Amino acid sequence: MLFKEMQERGYDPDVFTYSILIECFGKSNKVDMAFSLFDEMIAEGCIPNIVTYNILLDCLERRGKTAEAHKLYETLKQQGLTPDSITYSILERLESRSQRTARIRKPRRITGWVVSPV
Repeated sequence: MLFKEMQERGYDPDVFTYSILIECFGKSNKVDMAFSLFDEMIAEGCIPNIVTYNILLDCLERRGKTAEAHKLYETLKQQGLTPDSITYSILERLESRSQRTARIRKPRRITGWVVSPV
């Protein structure tokens, strides 16, 4: 892999390199690999920026992993990063997704139980 070869030749990947690779893994449905690379990034002393976090939040949102996304959002705030418009857009989609769950209303005489989307 070019990434490992780059490291072997003494080129340290920066936040942009890591973020691009994390995004590639995320878009290839390899979320576990994306998070492994994120962990490696931190272990190597490369500080993730808001773009890196947004990429990971987007991966989690697209897979419906709301709890994990909220936990990651709290982590980025603890790191002192300021959420941007993209972060808020992803959070809005997360909230929208959680509100789309089916809601059961009171039974009616004729139709019985009615299940409708929010």
